[in-house]
Amino acid sequence: MSLSEGSILIGERRSIDKTGLEKISQRVFFSSYQAAVNGAYAAVGSTYSNALFVGASAQGDEAGNWICQFDYEKVVSQSDENPADDIGLVEELDFSMSQNPVQSSPNFKAMTETYLWDTALKAFSQNLANGDPSPVFGTTDFLSYTCVYRQTQTLAELPDDIFSNLGTIITDPPFKKLTDPAMNDDRTWLYLAPKISTRGNAFQVVQEWMLSGAGGWLEAIYGSTALKVLETSKN
Repeated sequence: MSLSEGSILIGERRSIDKTGLEKISQRVFFSSYQAAVNGAYAAVGSTYSNALFVGASAQGDEAGNWICQFDYEKVVSQSDENPADDIGLVEELDFSMSQNPVQSSPNFKAMTETYLWDTALKAFSQNLANGDPSPVFGTTDFLSYTCVYRQTQTLAELPDDIFSNLGTIITDPPFKKLTDPAMNDDRTWLYLAPKISTRGNAFQVVQEWMLSGAGGWLEAIYGSTALKVLETSKN
């Protein structure tokens, strides 16, 4: 940024966060209010050190002097030849517990072999076959864990395939440092809609995958072929 007449650059601060977003702040002295206003408006749409201007703030004193802060943002430059390599990454596994019908338990078949199940009432019988009270009588649901795997990163440009396979089953989410909790069972992942926001001349992207219950997401509903639009003649 070329400074306006009557202004002096008095400092600069830079920071890089875990997602790969670099922030640059310049502190600029202006000798008058009008010079500060002109300097702020002149910065709109400008770049500094390849970072895009994203905002300004200012504070004046009794003598009419003003110190303005000009803020710029960009992706961390790791590779000028391949912008896709300019990636910082934050991974999260967000676990939660939910109540599900007892019939959906992976142990339901074994339970009905031990405890009598009334198919008409869709409930466990009050007593066992030998007449003793059933310890599972009245049980209608069970607690099961699920989780959302989340990646947050700052990119120089959006990947071409970021909107591909939205809402479809993914068998191998791109885990980096974290371990897939469904690695040794039959659960699968569902690719959720991403959240994308501009940060200077970069993009901050949040992608999420949701873990299924036991048995995985239903291919008939969430399989990639099931979600394709039918030909007009088949609608």
